[in-house]
Amino acid sequence: MMDRLTIAMMALASLVAVTSPATAQSDGKWVDPASPNSGSGAFYVRNGVGANLVSSVSLDDRSNAIGSVAGAKIHLDTGVVWELDLGWRFSDLLSVEFSSGLSYNSIDRISGTITEFGSGSISGSSPLNGYLLQVPFMAGVNLDFPLYQPDATKGASGLWLRVGASVGGIYALGHLDTVPGVITAGSDSDFTFAYGFSAALDWRLNQSMTFGIAYRFLGTGSASFNALGIPGLIETSGIYNQQVMGTFAISF
Repeated sequence: MMDRLTIAMMALASLVAVTSPATAQSDGKWVDPASPNSGSGAFYVRNGVGANLVSSVSLDDRSNAIGSVAGAKIHLDTGVVWELDLGWRFSDLLSVEFSSGLSYNSIDRISGTITEFGSGSISGSSPLNGYLLQVPFMAGVNLDFPLYQPDATKGASGLWLRVGASVGGIYALGHLDTVPGVITAGSDSDFTFAYGFSAALDWRLNQSMTFGIAYRFLGTGSASFNALGIPGLIETSGIYNQQVMGTFAISF
């Protein structure tokens, strides 16, 4: 009697195990229905930290009764950048995001000619101390393409190529130290149009965590700054940033 009962219970357990969706077979591989095959429908936060390169900022030629600018460029040292992205992933392929952050570059020198009539001028290449601070406010879209997936049943893992584009605005704050007889120390800011393009290699550890390395080009529209007591004397047709960052993202 006991042997028959034991055999019946074992047969029932085997039947339940075979028909259960948690142990269903797909192409010979075990599939866990609790683990979806994508990171779709997820809110994420990404941080990026790295280097910001602005080789130089060309200044528009200007001249009036007080002073002039001719063929001038402000040269900057390689700086630092921090990026913060808040996004929503619609699917493995498509996501949209809002981006901000902060970049800082110190000023190395100025070249060209800047003259304050009746006072003095600088010409050629002259040391110049100061800094350029930028804060972008961007909205963008990203496309992700799988390059390598070690396990097809875990679609969120593996190496992905991410490309993106964004538009928005940027707040730029410039500060120059005193150049005796020509420039008086001071700061001024402007808010102007901005656009960006990015490419990144992302390693998705799982559906929640992603590490990567990213490149972003961030350009601006024209910006103007007060100098020599003249509103808008220093003008530039654009500031062009090249940024390389290590990134970390977490999805919720």
